[in-house]
Amino acid sequence: MLLILASQYSGNQHALQKTLNNLIQQYHTLQKNNSLMKEMLSNKSKELDDLKHQKKLDSSNREQNRFCGETKVLDFIQFTGKYVDGYWFCFGIKCYFMMDNTHWSGCKQTCWDCSLSLLKIDNDDELVL
Repeated sequence: MLLILASQYSGNQHALQKTLNNLIQQYHTLQKNNSLMKEMLSNKSKELDDLKHQKKLDSSNREQNRFCGETKVLDFIQFTGKYVDGYWFCFGIKCYFMMDNTHWSGCKQTCWDCSLSLLKIDNDDELVL
């Protein structure tokens, strides 16, 4: 009888050990799956942030193109607080300051007086404007 009980105990212990091993394996699998899900969530969050940022950029570019897609003449005093005989000319995303019949030295001095930079335009397409 003792031998039968020992045999049953051994069999039960073996079955319990097998069940425990299966549960441990399932636990590790769930842990790995959980880590993968967290990583996927993090990646999707980053993708969402990138898409939101891209949408803002696209919206900003559309707005910029909408405002600067046509030729505009702007009041110089609005930008510098000083009156100068000339006007701003915007085309596309670039703006230019134009002065009628002024020599290079006069333009240079006007820019200096208004704390602006004077740039030389080397692009033939821009010079046509």
